[in-house]
Amino acid sequence: MNIVLISVVCVMTAVICRVLSRESAEFSAALSICAVIVIGAVIVYTATDILSVSKRLYDSTIADKQYYDVMIKGAGICLITKTASDCCRDCGENALAGAAETAGRLAMLITALPLFSGVLSLVEELVA
Repeated sequence: MNIVLISVVCVMTAVICRVLSRESAEFSAALSICAVIVIGAVIVYTATDILSVSKRLYDSTIADKQYYDVMIKGAGICLITKTASDCCRDCGENALAGAAETAGRLAMLITALPLFSGVLSLVEELVA
């Protein structure tokens, strides 16, 4: 994935949308949606490569698989939460964006609870 190219496409689309919004707000919105769809497709295509490598690492690791599961779930929670909060902010709904971020933080804590339990068990073994 060429992040420079994607960044240039985003900035250029934003500038074009800003210029077109004065003349045709509908066309500006449609152009923005099309750019998001194209960039989203590139991200999904790239994510398949990342997932295949991470699956290979997951299968070959000797360490506890629980850590890997928490890491993957955490990354998913972060991406979903960021996307939702950005969409809310774009619509002018800052309170909803904050609520989405708070829910994401809570989901991360819940996802990481088994790791905290493991650390607590380890501390108890060391103390005893």
